[in-house]
Amino acid sequence: MWLATGLAGMLLGLAYAVLVPTPRIGSVAFLLSHAEGDDPQTAMALDASLASTRSLSQRVVDKLTLNESAIEFLKDVTIEETTPNILTVTIAAPSETEALERVTAYSEEYLAFRAEQVQATVEAQVEGSKTRAAELRNQIEQLTAEYNRIAGNPDDLLRATEAINERANLTSALLAVEQSSQAARLRSLSVIAGSSALDPPAVLPAAGNRQTALSMASGLIGGLAVGLGWVVAGSLVTDRLRSRRSVAAALGEKVRWSVGRLPREASSAAPAGEARRIKTGTPRSNRSVAVHLLEQALARDDSKPSRLAIAGVGRLDEVAVLTGSLAAHVAESRRVGVVDLTTSRRISSLVQKVSAPGSVLVHRPARIPAVARGPLGSDSETMELADCSAVLVCVDLDPRVGLEALATWTTRLVLVVKAGAHNAEQLADVGSQLRALSLDSIDVLMVGADPDDHTSGNG
Repeated sequence: MWLATGLAGMLLGLAYAVLVPTPRIGSVAFLLSHAEGDDPQTAMALDASLASTRSLSQRVVDKLTLNESAIEFLKDVTIEETTPNILTVTIAAPSETEALERVTAYSEEYLAFRAEQVQATVEAQVEGSKTRAAELRNQIEQLTAEYNRIAGNPDDLLRATEAINERANLTSALLAVEQSSQAARLRSLSVIAGSSALDPPAVLPAAGNRQTALSMASGLIGGLAVGLGWVVAGSLVTDRLRSRRSVAAALGEKVRWSVGRLPREASSAAPAGEARRIKTGTPRSNRSVAVHLLEQALARDDSKPSRLAIAGVGRLDEVAVLTGSLAAHVAESRRVGVVDLTTSRRISSLVQKVSAPGSVLVHRPARIPAVARGPLGSDSETMELADCSAVLVCVDLDPRVGLEALATWTTRLVLVVKAGAHNAEQLADVGSQLRALSLDSIDVLMVGADPDDHTSGNG
């Protein structure tokens, strides 16, 4: 009976959430490229003004055939200049489905609308250049005709020389005008090609826990799909680096440690058994060795609290598993805080699986993780990590956005590199940006290393 009533209550609650929905918020962040030489603040202000025009809103309304005006649609749109290159847009809607539809349509129409404006501006410049070029060609033709007329007359020798010099100057000016038009077109193509949605449009989590179960199920399915796709894609790419030597050479950093293949997902076993496996692994397993090495890296920081960032390039499931494993292990003897700067949001659920309740505090910044600033920065977010004696920062590095905010969370970092997951250009970009942060230490842990790889990790 209690099972039946519990199931009935759950179904009633779900029906209430569907029939009486709270407003949902769709969100998208744009990574926008600007022409070389443009002032970033001015260019971003122009991008923000384009995002709030009635013309753009009307395109979205027409595309979705909404029963409202462009002005009414604009009332639900909020625009934020997050950085000089990132523009964040949120759109309120009655339901999750409508919020996702609106923010997806807006994302597509905004990028198309902005591209049209860039092209229109360039075409206007080109038309002006064409007019000037026509004037120069006419003057050159007149000088050529004059020269041909007087070239054989000794009395007009001085004027003939002047005509030649004037024609040469006008020819140079014509060439400069034509080159300017071509350069303007190339710049516009670069601006358009370099602008995109930073992440796919998504709906922000609803207040409360009414849809927690659905969110967890969707996350599990999506995570499995992405994981399988990553494995398949990785097997087809031939320029990915797999040896210690090639990884070290690309990064410009020594590969300090390497271990074999790690699990990318926590199993569905009972929590207690799963906690023991993730925290310690089987004797001498790759995971237990990696956790031990990370614990040594954390111990080298004698500050209060001790801090260590565990980072991967892009989304690496192994980084989340290692962070959760290390947090659960360290939490056996002291209070641990984990800062979740990942795109997958897996840390909180994983830590709950592998650690005792309340032993690990997980903090997820309210801002976009890639630009959120920590306690070592001047514009830090408020966090409840003051009573933690160790703070782990789990981060997915995105070199397109920049890594400057990372230095506000920690001064020590372990970069986890998976064999066969990245090419030389990606790692070189990450390596140079990390060195620019002037951290106290950058250690490289290579996972999934081939047991037969005996190359040096010194690069």
